[in-house]
Amino acid sequence: MPLLFCNIAWMEYYGGRDPKDPPKGGGGFPRTQGYCGEELNFVGCEDGYVYGHFETIKGDVDRQVNIERLGAQRREDFLDGVDVVWTAPIEGNDPRCVVGWYKNARLYRFRQKFQGLYPSERHEKDEIDSFRVRAKIEDAFLLPLKERDEKLTLGRGPGWSGQASWWYAEDTEKRGTSFCTFD
Repeated sequence: MPLLFCNIAWMEYYGGRDPKDPPKGGGGFPRTQGYCGEELNFVGCEDGYVYGHFETIKGDVDRQVNIERLGAQRREDFLDGVDVVWTAPIEGNDPRCVVGWYKNARLYRFRQKFQGLYPSERHEKDEIDSFRVRAKIEDAFLLPLKERDEKLTLGRGPGWSGQASWWYAEDTEKRGTSFCTFD
């Protein structure tokens, strides 16, 4: 099963904008604006899916995800069957830890827009209008705070996550570390 790690801001619930659960870490945008695209990554929608966001914009460029590295063909716009591990800086500070995951998700090469057809009232209220990953509600798992401990922290340095918001498990495997699939 292809595996992708996505770095996002730290939140307890990822249930939408809430002054009691502000995004922490995750770059300059959440810090200055007080919200982030990933704030609804674990909100189940009426269509039976969750919609995940990780930032791909750098400067003025919205970068594509190289889904070929996970097994897609060059002309494909998405890849099904991807396990996505969501990581965030603990309370907004390193180290990063696993906060949840999607099993068997659809990962898109390019940002997908809802184009005014929001999947939930919360998406509309918070004006979250795009996503990069989609999974069935039953395949999305958010860890409670007490389970986001030192056993699930990630390394730093070569082969680990850099400044990009996403990285491929194969990069870490080259350093002799292996990850399990999520059952």
